[in-house]
Amino acid sequence: MPESQPESGFSLVEVMVAMAILSLAMLALLRLGGVGASTAVETERATIADMVAETALVEALVSKAPPLIGDAVTDIRMGGVAWQVSVETAALANGLYAIRVDVADVRGVAASLEGVRTPPAP
Repeated sequence: MPESQPESGFSLVEVMVAMAILSLAMLALLRLGGVGASTAVETERATIADMVAETALVEALVSKAPPLIGDAVTDIRMGGVAWQVSVETAALANGLYAIRVDVADVRGVAASLEGVRTPPAP
């Protein structure tokens, strides 16, 4: 009678445990990808809001006309998003003006910048 060789390979239980571990690892990678995509969208929103705020502040700082004291609100569209730009101007001493720009979308304020405008040169 020929000698029987021990069977080699993996048992069904071993294969099922390996599949469970592999499934958990893949699930963790999928969650990580979702978090990365969400973070990228938020970063894009903040970047566009900063650009809108910076543009509004620079316009207020370099305008030839003296700034109007008080609040001014305008709506613009940039990056496929409707933004509300609020510019608040207050007079300071020696002809200086404090200017604050807030930029918001439907989710709320996304960026704020402040600057001081000096009097125009004669």
